[in-house]
Amino acid sequence: MRKLSAGLVTVDYAGKIVLFNRAAEMILETPEKTVKGKDYRRVLSGRTVELGRELRMVLDNGVGRPRAEVEIERLDGTFMPLGVSTATISGGEDGALGVIAIFQDISQTKALQEKVRRNDRLAAVGELSASIAHEIRNPLAAIAGSAQELAKERREGESRFSSEGDRLLELIIKESARLNRILGDFLSYARIGRIAYNKVDLCHVVVEALEMIRQHPSYNLDIEVSFLSTQSVIYVVGDEDQMKQIVFNLVLNAFEALGSVCSASKKIEIAVLKLPEGGRTLLSIHDNGPGIPQKALSKIFTPFYSTRNSGTGLGLAIVYRLSESMKVSLDVESSEGSGATFYLKFRNYLESGVSPIDQVAKTNPYPITAPE
Repeated sequence: MRKLSAGLVTVDYAGKIVLFNRAAEMILETPEKTVKGKDYRRVLSGRTVELGRELRMVLDNGVGRPRAEVEIERLDGTFMPLGVSTATISGGEDGALGVIAIFQDISQTKALQEKVRRNDRLAAVGELSASIAHEIRNPLAAIAGSAQELAKERREGESRFSSEGDRLLELIIKESARLNRILGDFLSYARIGRIAYNKVDLCHVVVEALEMIRQHPSYNLDIEVSFLSTQSVIYVVGDEDQMKQIVFNLVLNAFEALGSVCSASKKIEIAVLKLPEGGRTLLSIHDNGPGIPQKALSKIFTPFYSTRNSGTGLGLAIVYRLSESMKVSLDVESSEGSGATFYLKFRNYLESGVSPIDQVAKTNPYPITAPE
């Protein structure tokens, strides 16, 4: 019983705890010696009250439940979902001994289910975004082209506008360009193409992404950008174009986060570190901006979600989809007022004569399709 990976608790019909195995101690963070022989209602209360309720239902009704889900609170304040099975224990002269509950941590299962649901939602949103973008882009091109032609005639003196007309024409051209960029984001999100796995210098990708950022309207000379790498060249396996877009979007997100900050010291720190174990290279992008509120952390990769007034809310959603498509680990650490750090782990390229796609396949539980 003590070697079971699942927690096991038995209670007699008087409500006294009879058995409390090692796994139960670990899951409930409660030593057996402090609970054995005590009333379950005193032991399974507070943090573990939902588990206590499952036992009470069986004691009251005499009928177990083959499957239930409850949530308990850990000592550190976080919550753990449990899968619970309960049943009555029969025996003895009166035929009744008590109740047994078997339970285990289902955090990974729940996380996987949520990941599948999220990916399904993202795929659906991607298809919808592509359809909408195509429908809007055609009339937008006609509007923008007409406005540019009018502006050209105005410069060549073939037509006259009032100062107000000139201002409105300039506004049409400017807003058409902005809308075109938004549609570009929609299409970037929707069109996650087939991955071309290759040997890629991650440091070179970062440098080129930074060059692209310098041409973006959000680039700000007041923001200090630093790039540190343990080696000048670090080869990883991936799709260079998709990797570049990931880095570009994350650095752009950092610039936009710092754009509203009133501080004399605005910094973006990028680091590439070849990890000593596991055949991985870590890329981190940190900004000392306002940070991300705790309640928003679970939503930042959701399409169209944004904590800022400007933007489409697709930048980080694109990062998520691209990293998922390449099976690159993506994590974020942040708290309000202390900036944000995004972490990406890439597989190192092995100089072994094995193709990059085969290298990924050896460590990847998902099926991979080779590029055409």
